[in-house]
Amino acid sequence: MTKHLDHSSVWFAIDQLARRNRLSPSALARRAGLDPTTFNKSKRIGGNGKERWPSMESVAKVLMATGNTFDDFAGLISGRLLGRTNRPIPLLPLKTKDVSKYFDAAGERTGDDWEAVDLPLIVDPGMFAIEICDDRMQPVFTTGDMLVVSPDAPLRRGDRVLVFTDDGYMTGYRFKKRLAESIDFTGLADDGDSVRLPVGRVVWIAKIVTVWT
Repeated sequence: MTKHLDHSSVWFAIDQLARRNRLSPSALARRAGLDPTTFNKSKRIGGNGKERWPSMESVAKVLMATGNTFDDFAGLISGRLLGRTNRPIPLLPLKTKDVSKYFDAAGERTGDDWEAVDLPLIVDPGMFAIEICDDRMQPVFTTGDMLVVSPDAPLRRGDRVLVFTDDGYMTGYRFKKRLAESIDFTGLADDGDSVRLPVGRVVWIAKIVTVWT
């Protein structure tokens, strides 16, 4: 099935180029001779709330700086370069209400308390797992469930996601839509209440790719 070109897929490809070169999006922009904020999350939504495209010039400079081809970039957009692997991925047992010590200010994993789990599935370099250890996501997810998530995966309306907020709290929602200054969610259950969070409160959103029980 042919994958249509959309904003989230193109930004996903840029994020994957950064990860594959062990760079943050800001560092990738600097390497390409661009303003460090070029690929920031805040630059992906315009002042009118509409999604923005990266310029072809910025994409071309990134490909030149990383030694990748446009075919490589198109492969990342379509997911062709994601391969099957059995290598361990990081695992965090969700035993505390405040998980801020496990992530830095940019939302990247940090610290030595991460465990590992060996799961045979399709992964991207930024994928990790969260083990549910309390009742915060019941009745959809219960103690012992392992949520395998991808912070860079494109989001669609209705996707189940993990949301990490600036108070160090992590929980699950269904993604609804992103506005210029806020992000709308609903509860995990089909009859869940609507939730609106200011963009500034959300450190990251990670799509729940699969669940192991």
